[in-house]
Amino acid sequence: MYTVLLVDDEPRAIEGLQWFVDWERLGFRICGICENGKEALDSIGRLEPDVVVTDIRMPGMDGLDMIGHCRNVHRKPPEFVILSGYSEFAYAKRALRLGVRHYLLKPVMEEEASEVLRQVHDGLRRRAANGDFDNKERGSAALPEEAARRISSILEAIERLEAAMAEERIRASFAWLEREAADVQALFAAQAAFRISRLVQELEGDIHSLVQSDGTLPAAAGVSRLAQQAIKAIRAIRVKQPGNTLSRVDEFMQAHYREPLTIKSLAAQFYLNPVYLGKAYQDKYGQGALDRIHDLRIEEAMRLLRETNENIGDVAERVGYAHYHHFLRHFERRTGLKPAEYRAEARRSRES
Repeated sequence: MYTVLLVDDEPRAIEGLQWFVDWERLGFRICGICENGKEALDSIGRLEPDVVVTDIRMPGMDGLDMIGHCRNVHRKPPEFVILSGYSEFAYAKRALRLGVRHYLLKPVMEEEASEVLRQVHDGLRRRAANGDFDNKERGSAALPEEAARRISSILEAIERLEAAMAEERIRASFAWLEREAADVQALFAAQAAFRISRLVQELEGDIHSLVQSDGTLPAAAGVSRLAQQAIKAIRAIRVKQPGNTLSRVDEFMQAHYREPLTIKSLAAQFYLNPVYLGKAYQDKYGQGALDRIHDLRIEEAMRLLRETNENIGDVAERVGYAHYHHFLRHFERRTGLKPAEYRAEARRSRES
């Protein structure tokens, strides 16, 4: 069983994580709770957890600073899962560029948390089987802090499809690096190339279309070529999805809400960044995408309870719930009644 450290400055959020997620069933045990990044760093050194689930915005040292420091200091850092509110999209993008592969959108939904933790569990198991505990993403460890900022600015230009801006920022970065040792320049180029490739991958682009430098090009030229390839790949993703993408996402959910949908699977279907999709959908429709899925499921369940004599457990399965207690919780939250009570009330109304 893997150990988990929970980090959040909101007691109610911590309480929700403790009781809302079935950690033991998923193969985890909570080994500690912290209120900020500094306290978490001390606990990571002392408890050596396998996984750290952390909020982003906290007083003192925030979650991203804590992750960056931990990756620089620890040879075997834990796997990180970030907690991100819809309004924290910029912070979530920084986390992706720190090499964090897993995140949960607030408010945390049990199904989404279970899926993410299963992925984390599978990754830890594969890593243990391969004997691979080295930090694969410590490329920025020996780089000056300014170098990391410059790489982030290059990624921003690429994501905005601003080819000239990306080229200028790459040129300026390598001009700044002229005063650094040759190995730092090479490390910067390697880290920039890794982050560019990772960006395309996170946006569900064709990473195989990226041809990294074979060493025959100067470092700056190699990064520039990769940046242009990345812009081309990202542009290709976006032209595949003409029209109002969010409306199409909503239409897709209406047609497939009975299936085990998640933010990540929806994002992959429409070639979007999952965190972006969550924020954009919330902004457009005033509710989270997962809440919309549950609304659709419960609306259909209400119809079936009114119009059929199906067993309530069968109704729950038909509308997409693998576990009855999930169905019960969401049904009561939206109707204020248990399914049997709703059915009985509907029958009384019909008879009268």
